[in-house]
Amino acid sequence: MKGARFERLYPDKIMKTPRITLLSAILLLSLTARAQLLQPEVLVSFNSANGAYPYAGLTLCSDGNLYGTTYHGGRSGRGIGFGAGTVLKVTTNGTLTTLASFDQFPTGYWPNGSLTLGNDGNFYGTTAGGGDNDLGTVFQVTTNGTLTSLVSFNDANGANPYASLTLGNDGNFYGTTYNGGSSGLGTAFKVTTNGTLTTLVSFNNANGAHPWAAPTPGSDGNFYGTTYSGGSSGSGTVFRMTTNGTLTTLTSFNNGNGANPYAALTLGSDGCFYGTTGRGGSGGVGTVFKVTTNGTLTALASFSHTDGEYPVAALTPGGDGNFYSTTKEGGSSD
Repeated sequence: MKGARFERLYPDKIMKTPRITLLSAILLLSLTARAQLLQPEVLVSFNSANGAYPYAGLTLCSDGNLYGTTYHGGRSGRGIGFGAGTVLKVTTNGTLTTLASFDQFPTGYWPNGSLTLGNDGNFYGTTAGGGDNDLGTVFQVTTNGTLTSLVSFNDANGANPYASLTLGNDGNFYGTTYNGGSSGLGTAFKVTTNGTLTTLVSFNNANGAHPWAAPTPGSDGNFYGTTYSGGSSGSGTVFRMTTNGTLTTLTSFNNGNGANPYAALTLGSDGCFYGTTGRGGSGGVGTVFKVTTNGTLTALASFSHTDGEYPVAALTPGGDGNFYSTTKEGGSSD
């Protein structure tokens, strides 16, 4: 059963499209303007020993350095191919320090999301596997590299978290697991900085299933998020959750208006949330949507190969009032 769960670790496998990885690829870039074009300036090349396959963005700390994770690489893996992953610090001039290496037991392996900075000055994150039960962990890491496993998921309280944690106004962290809980279809949880875990919601298909992304704080003090599947049409949901775990399913995707959202929602200046779905829409390859806090969903755009396919990233607000993002495939060169 655990092996089956790890088949879901890569979005590419869910989408049934080829997964292409380049160990020697340039993975950390600084964009500088040259000849009126943005050219990549290589800051660091990963070599497995210092990390490999970084999947998530970097987090800026008050010390001016950037902190992040790699999905593989590092000193140890105990049989995990390419290593179990690392925590890294990099300066803006490209000096890389590998702060910690994951070690399957007890710290976990395969960190997926970005690090989240807590009010105590430490970073917090999740691993998709490993820990006491090989179902993932919540960890804390200091800026000098002290790595501590705070929670080992045990299936009943969740399994296989794939996303970053979200810092709440109460100083606690909120997140989701893709699997586990009372129905095995994922959970939403709260965790304190000392590792006290509270399972807030167990998804049961009717209220959604398999949340991929972290919840997004709303201006009303609630959290808003998506599930990859489940709901009335099986294509995923948008939900609202209070800090004590009261869940309201706001809307269900029906394929025509989108299906299978991966990314977290983005709060717009109008108080509505904006997001993407990895499938569905008129072209069947994803949408951009807007949803109000009372659940009115509007599909704003449908992708159609030439303008992109399979958006799996969140939308980022620009200073011009528009949103910007990427698609995993499609475009003139596919």
